[in-house]
Amino acid sequence: MKFSMRRVASNPSSKKLFLGTRTIKFSDENIRIKTAASDSTMDWSTIQKMSQSKKSYFLHLRDIQAIIVSKRAFKNEEYLKI
Repeated sequence: MKFSMRRVASNPSSKKLFLGTRTIKFSDENIRIKTAASDSTMDWSTIQKMSQSKKSYFLHLRDIQAIIVSKRAFKNEEYLKI
């Protein structure tokens, strides 16, 4: 599964890290996150837990760090189930 989303940051010095298109690809083996400034891959074992709100999914890496994915990024409701 692959989708793109845009993020906005208020700190202009960090534009390359936070602004622009972010592509996240989920596979059985790993999660790949690609931006204009980086391309990283992490194993599913890195995810400590998953949770969700009404509008987003949270893939918790640590107690204070998570990958936040908007549910609007999914075109198919079948993908919206954790």
